[in-house]
Amino acid sequence: MFTIDCRAISPLSFDAVIAAIAARYAGTHVVEWDWYAERRAREVAVCERIGMPIPNPPLESLDRVWAEKGVQRGFGVPIREGLNLYARLDKTGGYFFCRSGEFSEHDVAPLIDILKQFGLSLQYCSNSGARG
Repeated sequence: MFTIDCRAISPLSFDAVIAAIAARYAGTHVVEWDWYAERRAREVAVCERIGMPIPNPPLESLDRVWAEKGVQRGFGVPIREGLNLYARLDKTGGYFFCRSGEFSEHDVAPLIDILKQFGLSLQYCSNSGARG
């Protein structure tokens, strides 16, 4: 698997990044408007179903990260036929990856250009490790 890890030096306007990506890649769509809220709701439902007390350490950990990062969007980016990326972005940055298969830097060159326009520090990782 190949991933793109993005780090923001200052608070990122992630909705502006998503809009720029959507302008380049038709079909880009948000699948989770607030990933942490949706994750917390799922975790609370599991806790209630199994009788685990609330609050509990896993929920408290999730709450701490959510408080630090704020809203995080999960979205899909159709790069080309057969290559769809999943991404999550918040004010600190985020990541992009392919849920099945791999992709090359060449496949996503326009996406990388967009991310760089927003001043994101990028690192590319594959099964063999970080590549810069």
